[in-house]
Amino acid sequence: MKSFANFIFLLPLLFINTSYAQTLEECNALASDSNTQYPSRVDKVTTIKSLICYLDNKKVVLSYNMIIDTDGGSSINQKAINTLRPSMLNTLCTDPDTILLLTTFPIAYKYYFDNGKYIGELKFSVKECK
Repeated sequence: MKSFANFIFLLPLLFINTSYAQTLEECNALASDSNTQYPSRVDKVTTIKSLICYLDNKKVVLSYNMIIDTDGGSSINQKAINTLRPSMLNTLCTDPDTILLLTTFPIAYKYYFDNGKYIGELKFSVKECK
């Protein structure tokens, strides 16, 4: 999962141009354009299904829907996903482009098993960057 974590940090930069979205409508337009790239395999068990935007407490959130291709009874759970947080946060907060992106809106990664069962999520905001 470590190579997956490194790859996932760069995704927002690959599909979003310098005119960062500030409204839900703008974010949805960018997501719609980006979704022509999906689904896209990240590693042996992980696929990016889609990119979506939603409102959370009146803040636009950019979210990647991730599919884990394994049995729903797998040991992958929110606790396992949480182990990715420090590395992902470090990468997001040390790259000037992703800091700019995080200043515009939070980024979430929502994980599901391939049977549709929700596993958990990680959400990042610029306030977490030190």
